[in-house]
Amino acid sequence: MGFEKQLNSIIFEYDLIDKSFRNNFLFSATFNESVIKIIRKYMNDYYFIQVCDKEINFIKQEFLYIKKEEKEKKILELLKKYFNSKIIIFTNTKLNSENLYKLIKNDKNNFNIDLINGNKNQNERKKTYEDFYNNKINILIATDIIGRGIDFPNVDLIINYDIPNSKEDYIHRIGRSGRMGNIGMSISFIDDLNNLVLKDIILLLNKNNINIPNWMKNINFDNSVNNINLKKKNKKKKKKERSRSKDK
Repeated sequence: MGFEKQLNSIIFEYDLIDKSFRNNFLFSATFNESVIKIIRKYMNDYYFIQVCDKEINFIKQEFLYIKKEEKEKKILELLKKYFNSKIIIFTNTKLNSENLYKLIKNDKNNFNIDLINGNKNQNERKKTYEDFYNNKINILIATDIIGRGIDFPNVDLIINYDIPNSKEDYIHRIGRSGRMGNIGMSISFIDDLNNLVLKDIILLLNKNNINIPNWMKNINFDNSVNNINLKKKNKKKKKKERSRSKDK
């Protein structure tokens, strides 16, 4: 995500006075290097105003190494443990979110749950937002459609059922909890040690002096790169073999 293209359109295609003579206000959930470049490009003399420093330190972060086939059992255990908590569960795909919703909805514990993903229309999303905001439901399954820019008060726990596709998505997801100086909590399921996003997340945690389990410290990412390259090589090989079969 990002709106630099739209900013360029507003700044350069409209008849605006030079940045030296106008007032600009830029709001962003995070201030990474790409955002800093935009600030320098559009603003002449600027100040940073933050609600708090190192927001990630207000969130207790746990990581569970778990086999894919055990994830469904574990999520039900966690929801039973935190039965009365306000929880958002993130998945990476609409299909995963819908399958997980069916699993939890049909569980004997009668969890108070709803789902948001790209298959819902605007009215359906609005109703689910309002129900979660007003505590009519306390568990929300979602894709990254709500990972950024939406504020739900007093979210107790974020569960990453699927590890996100980038460090930035990880920050935005867990940032739905621990807002405005409150203490939050996140639990992330790790089912693939070859996922290189883990490397970025570990660097982020180390930078902020956040403890991580020993099994994460011992991941050999050189092997991960080799495994990924091997998978790609095998995939290309199979594709060539299928092409040859078709030619015959």
